[in-house]
Amino acid sequence: EEEEEIKCIETETGVYPVALNDIELECIYLGLLFNNPKAISKFYFEYDCCHFSNDELLNLYKIVLYRDGDNYATSAIKEGFKLPKESTKSYDLKIQAKKLAVQEDYSLELVYNELRKLFLLKKHFLPQNATKLPKTGY
Repeated sequence: EEEEEIKCIETETGVYPVALNDIELECIYLGLLFNNPKAISKFYFEYDCCHFSNDELLNLYKIVLYRDGDNYATSAIKEGFKLPKESTKSYDLKIQAKKLAVQEDYSLELVYNELRKLFLLKKHFLPQNATKLPKTGY
């Protein structure tokens, strides 16, 4: 039986198949939070369930937690997260995310729920299966 290699990426929070990435959805979520920082008190991801597609997006989430939404994110929400690293690049990504979030009338609740499903898939992905999975014939 032939085996197909699955492309994976490694981030600060784990190793995931590229197919489980949805950078646009993650950016919309972050942009919605930047545009409404109070929402972090309701639409947040705890550390063990937070699986952004790359470290730059994870860093943006930490900026929401520790900077923009600091007054609304409890210490329990922040538990496990290191402080963000702010730079010109992170500022530019923040502006891009904010712009993306206002391009359409997105519901933060719906975006959060979709992203939560994706993060749960990533959380339960078994890293030992990342390199080789059997072909299914599809």
